[in-house]
Amino acid sequence: MLYQRVPAGRRVELHRRIAQRQETAWSDRAAEIAPEIAYHFGRCGDQAKALKYLELAGQRAVAQRAYREADQHYSDALAILQTTPESPHRDRRELSLLLALGVAIGATQGYSPAGTEAAYTRAGVLAERTGGKSLEVLRGLWNAAVSRGELRAALALADDFLEIANRIGTPAVLAHAHYVQALPRSLMGDLTAARQHFDQALEQYREEDISSAPVSLNPGLASLIFSGRNAWALGHPEVALRHMIDAIAMARRQNNPFALALANGLGAREYATQGDFKRSLEASEETIRLSTEFGFRLPNALGKINIAWLRARTGEADGAAARIREGVAEFDAQKFFVYRSWNLQLLAEVQALTGSVDEALVTVEQALQTNPDELLHRPDALRLHGELLLRSVDGTKARLEPAERDFRDAIELARNIAAKSYELRAAISLARLLDRQGRIDEAWTVLSEIYNWFTEGFETLALREAESLLEKLAAKLRRHPATPLRHR
Repeated sequence: MLYQRVPAGRRVELHRRIAQRQETAWSDRAAEIAPEIAYHFGRCGDQAKALKYLELAGQRAVAQRAYREADQHYSDALAILQTTPESPHRDRRELSLLLALGVAIGATQGYSPAGTEAAYTRAGVLAERTGGKSLEVLRGLWNAAVSRGELRAALALADDFLEIANRIGTPAVLAHAHYVQALPRSLMGDLTAARQHFDQALEQYREEDISSAPVSLNPGLASLIFSGRNAWALGHPEVALRHMIDAIAMARRQNNPFALALANGLGAREYATQGDFKRSLEASEETIRLSTEFGFRLPNALGKINIAWLRARTGEADGAAARIREGVAEFDAQKFFVYRSWNLQLLAEVQALTGSVDEALVTVEQALQTNPDELLHRPDALRLHGELLLRSVDGTKARLEPAERDFRDAIELARNIAAKSYELRAAISLARLLDRQGRIDEAWTVLSEIYNWFTEGFETLALREAESLLEKLAAKLRRHPATPLRHR
């Protein structure tokens, strides 16, 4: 190559001249060719200028939603920084770069893989060295803990976050603090406390106060997205749906593709509870489209599982179980173990739909063993286990008692955590079994009590199913359904 024939000293000088000319010529627009300028400054040994333009290139890449490029630019900048002498200034610079890198790779690789966790762990050391705990570092470590399903560790980090936030006292910081309190509590089954923290996060949140990176979840978006399932579990399906719709609208308004992909992915499951499978499939397809365009691994796995499950529910079950397994494997590769129980339950449902009931039983038993602190989805796993016992090859009379025990355990746990929607689903299963055994009075009592608790959502699948079953039981008891069915 001609380049190799140029003497080394001459090459260094040429790189220096090119870099300086580009820097001068582009001036205020230098960010547009920042990677090229950084390259030439790096080749001529001007580390300070190379760092400056790599950081600028990373910022521009994030602004343009080029997250893989941002990851590379920040990583290159950190590599150069490691060649410079240790100093307080270097520590502060490294901390800034690590926090920027953590946000970028959180979207493309997930929140808990080794690279993301290592970035925030090192950032934590630097934050302590340069002046104390950093809220950004705590949030990064919290993201990793939640993603791995380590909910008690996440809650401990959330307590540190809230303590610091209370001292600072600004709405933006308090909004973050209440959100990081809310999500692990919701997943652990402390639904009432979680709702209070979600509500406080939304009360403190002001869009104009948040300079949200287009790859992150700001506390307003995050609270709307994740409070939906919490509200549904508490027995407020209309509130849940409204939160998801608001989250999707906010993500579009803020031009935040990561939040939009995630909100559509979780919103799809909310639409399914309403029986709106067409809308659910459309939302899941948008999740896949955005994930493919921007390289989001986590929402991509979510969308893949959703689409396979939805198609199986609407009669296209061939290959659906294999595709869900692929999605679960993608989550596992990212060390994203939270919601694993929920995803395994969807897999078990699909396996049962295709006739593989015994295989589905094994899957739901795995779900019950996954993340023991994640109580939110456990009542439904118990209910599903009981349903599968009744449908298994050995679904003889011997399995009636363990199935009934599963349903009653699901109801008891749902009551303990105030999960009214899960209690309703388990009560439907138990009432059907009791009806099958001729215990009609008992079936009526079990189901009518929880059905009459509800004040909204009567177009959702579970409440329509409960109403239909109660009418059937009422006919058997020679009762007129208008009296006991308060919400007709």
